Amino acid sequence: MDRITALLVHPDPAVRTALRAELSRADFIRVLGEAADAYEASELLRAIPYGLLFCGVDLGGELGGFELAEALAAAKRQPGLVFIAADETRAFRAFELGAADYLLWPFTPQRFAQTLDRLARFRPAFREAPPPEWRGG
Repeated sequence: MDRITALLVHPDPAVRTALRAELSRADFIRVLGEAADAYEASELLRAIPYGLLFCGVDLGGELGGFELAEALAAAKRQPGLVFIAADETRAFRAFELGAADYLLWPFTPQRFAQTLDRLARFRPAFREAPPPEWRGG
């Protein structure tokens, strides 16, 4: 079975490195790209249709992870979404946007294993996303 392609979107390189290390153990996920912000992520999404996004809620710019998810949802083919945040205050919003999971940083290996189990169950529902359609100016 083909592995699902993943994009890591977070402004902190240490978070992306930790995610990449944990995901290297998942035989059904292949990390193909990394981005520090929503604009960089949208450029990568134009080049490669990813099936899974690990995305920070706060990306340090005008657009955050939720705005990126909203733009992807507008295209009607949404990849699997896992949001990463420092606290749980926006978890409800993440799940409203269709998140498969919401990870608190720093995460434990046990908690990340739960995320992988969840992704394995949801995998048939993930679709490789076309480029995001940004709303507004």
